[in-house]
Amino acid sequence: MSTNDELAAALLPAEAFGPAADAVSVDVRQVTTGAGGDLPQGASVTPQCGEGVGGTAVSPEDFGVVVAQAATTDADVTVELLAESEQADAAGPRFADLVEQCRQVTITAPDGSSATVDLAALAVPDLGDASDGVRFTTAVRAPDGTNLTVPSLLAVATDGQRLLYLQRTGTGSAPLDEGAFTDLFALAFETQQTP
Repeated sequence: MSTNDELAAALLPAEAFGPAADAVSVDVRQVTTGAGGDLPQGASVTPQCGEGVGGTAVSPEDFGVVVAQAATTDADVTVELLAESEQADAAGPRFADLVEQCRQVTITAPDGSSATVDLAALAVPDLGDASDGVRFTTAVRAPDGTNLTVPSLLAVATDGQRLLYLQRTGTGSAPLDEGAFTDLFALAFETQQTP
């Protein structure tokens, strides 16, 4: 397995995110990933298949080495994560089943806030041992009635012991450029393969 420094060197260079992006290394435990984010204690998820939304997130404790970076622009935030484990294939992408079983999930918190997540397949390049993508839109309603809708794109690939995870989330409700995202995903995969 790689060291932290070796894995960090396999992340995309900052310029790959564009001239307006501010890219910084982040502690993966500080990054909320996936469609469900961090669910509040006591939150309910309906329908029951929606509990599979947690499968879109990365659990650092499942991997021996994990590095991440976040790139922020006015329009979006992109998180790239590389992780290695002897069981990386077990943590690989399984979005097709989730989307087929559960196209919409509602999360209700004890404080009265709620989030509705609409999931759909995202076509991504066929990379490594397995790759898959999902797009989701999260509509949040706060207890005071404030509404916010946020689009996200997520792609994952496994390559031997390594897992590549890339997620882009809009800072507003405008749709994200899926072509630019999948191009970045392919570049990230190529970059992590370069010795």
